[in-house]
Amino acid sequence: MSYYPVTVVEVGTTSVKVLVGQPDEENIVNILGWGESFTAGMRKGEVTDQKIVKQALDKALEAASRSSDTDIKSVVLVCSCGEPQCQKLTGTVNVATRHGKIDPDTIADAEESAESTRLDSSRMSLCSARRHFSVDGRSGISNPLEFTASSLTVEKLRMHIDKNCFETLKDTVEQAGVDVVSQTFSGICAVTACTDLEQRKNGVLVIDLGGGVTKWCAYYGGSPCSMGALAVGGDHITADLCTAFKISRENAEKIKKRNSSAIVDAGKCNPRTVTVNETLSQCSIDMLSANTVVNARIDETLRIVYEKLSDDGYADFMNSGVVLCGGGACQNDICIVARKIFKTPCTIAEIPSIHSELDHRNDIVAFASAYGALVKAAQREIENEKRETDAGFFSKLIRRRTHDEV
Repeated sequence: MSYYPVTVVEVGTTSVKVLVGQPDEENIVNILGWGESFTAGMRKGEVTDQKIVKQALDKALEAASRSSDTDIKSVVLVCSCGEPQCQKLTGTVNVATRHGKIDPDTIADAEESAESTRLDSSRMSLCSARRHFSVDGRSGISNPLEFTASSLTVEKLRMHIDKNCFETLKDTVEQAGVDVVSQTFSGICAVTACTDLEQRKNGVLVIDLGGGVTKWCAYYGGSPCSMGALAVGGDHITADLCTAFKISRENAEKIKKRNSSAIVDAGKCNPRTVTVNETLSQCSIDMLSANTVVNARIDETLRIVYEKLSDDGYADFMNSGVVLCGGGACQNDICIVARKIFKTPCTIAEIPSIHSELDHRNDIVAFASAYGALVKAAQREIENEKRETDAGFFSKLIRRRTHDEV
């Protein structure tokens, strides 16, 4: 069976990333092409200059189209704009089937009941994910299909965002000549890219450290249990270094990436001082002081995530540890800080081979959300194709039986 190529676009604070992929006959997603362009037209995941962002989109889409030999017409948009907030949803329905057994329609009705919870008119749903079911009050059921029951309850998590912020972003993407067919939260996509089913069952937290927004999503028992976003990222570390040492943004970014450590340890300062050229003079940066600045921001950010996870009641259930991805995961020694805060093992994500031109890059983890979104989109493509095939088969079967009866 042949599937159509799928394209995802992630518009982040510092860059636009595009991936084009196609499922094969074994349902494995093959990356056909990619594109990336850096942009200054975003702040904290939101558009500040449509013209600049569109220029970056044009470049990234053109590169992805050329490398994949694909005419890109529609995309899945991966984003974390508009102050993402997580909301718990609950929907309950009575089981009204003939034999009192839960069927697919009963499950669909329960989910529809949960999703009917209204949002403020200024907000919109970005995505939702099922947590678990309860049958006649018995909770923790992952698949209630064919259960004999009187009632069915489903619990879900919904990420919602500012509607106007999203519409501005969507409009900017569509100005680049593509249709946005769906959208999703980058945090939950990163889980797909960075973890396996066993980790999600045991309990795992994935933190996507972006330039302007830090996103996270925790799984336990195979389902999402906590997710959210914080409008703080790597750009803030750069800004902190600029302020502390009165240096240019360019030099602060170089020090952050090349020389700094997330921990305050004189043994990590090699060299102890770094000299940078400013407009009128040279400036010597004491790296122990620089690491103190970097550590303060990273420690604060990760502690906020830990507190949110604790508030949701799952801080002690991350048995498979913490996985870091996004460009911020490239910060030296960041896992040491995370292990101290979360009191569990921490690793940098290992992303499957994406593309020969990308696999050698040190910052390949920055593509985690885009890759995860591509896998999820491809899975939906496979499911839709299967439903259409099954529908066609049953339609032919019904026509054949009708013809035989006549």
